[in-house]
Amino acid sequence: MRWARAALGLVAALSVGVARAETREIHIAMQPGIGQLPMSVLHADELIEAAVERRGLPRPTIEWSELAGGAALNEALISGRADLVAAGITPMIQLWSRSRRSLGVRGIAALGSMPMYLLSADPRIVTIRDFGPTDRIAVPAVGVSIHAIVLEMAAEQSFGDGKWSALNDQTVGMNFADASIALMTRSGIVTAAFSVSPFQEQQLEDPHIHRVLSSYDVLGGPHTQAVLYAAAKFHDDNPETSAAVFEALDQAMRVIRADPKAAAGLYVKIEESPLDPAFVEGIVRDPDHVFTIVPQNVQKFADFLYRTGQIKAPPKFWTDLFFGEVSGRSGS
Repeated sequence: MRWARAALGLVAALSVGVARAETREIHIAMQPGIGQLPMSVLHADELIEAAVERRGLPRPTIEWSELAGGAALNEALISGRADLVAAGITPMIQLWSRSRRSLGVRGIAALGSMPMYLLSADPRIVTIRDFGPTDRIAVPAVGVSIHAIVLEMAAEQSFGDGKWSALNDQTVGMNFADASIALMTRSGIVTAAFSVSPFQEQQLEDPHIHRVLSSYDVLGGPHTQAVLYAAAKFHDDNPETSAAVFEALDQAMRVIRADPKAAAGLYVKIEESPLDPAFVEGIVRDPDHVFTIVPQNVQKFADFLYRTGQIKAPPKFWTDLFFGEVSGRSGS
């Protein structure tokens, strides 16, 4: 009997050890742009690695990759090529809706709130009502990117209920860099480009380019632009690692708020950007840029996507879109 009890105890101990084993490799995919600044800080300062080690786990190996557009990032998550992706809030909501009975995708935390500008070099385009049938509007991913969805929300506000898709046929998928070049060189490929920092600030240095609208105007205030999210299996199989990622991201936000100059330098380093660090620092210091892990106005996106038939069911509360780490914060 003693032998049997000892054997059972050994099995139990081994089971606990197996249950506590967590991944030692993390694959993270992100987009370009200062909206991803917290991810650059995580990468440069190795904050995730340090947070994992503080929890008594072995230091993980992290593989970083950069992809353009929410559709490409969602595909990386679905295919298993990425464990964590940093992309726009609307691609995450759409994948959350589609995967509720499979991958169970949810957000870990917001990556801050930053406005996106719809810009044009055509002086006749003052509001979105001025677009003609031959005009083309660049967005990073047609139909799925946060830019495409904000344009739909703006169209409904301008053209009336049910008119949210009025400009959809005029959108074209184009990465931020190519869209900036097209607009600044007046190539004729696009009439306008919906962009992000630092591309929009670069474009606005051209005196012929002007702002048609800001996403903050459409949403009625600051809104989460991008979010870090994962499938439920990764999150639930690696609870300590997931908690460490959340803590590291919160720390990255504090770093940015405390020292915008240093954060700008990290961005330039990680992105291997040719931008002047002082130019980037000016963007980081913009009072409209809110560096917080707390989601802002995400429920408005979800409600719009449901009302327009782009997701099957809305979350009852914004917390339904996220794992538990951030649910205790005062989000919206």
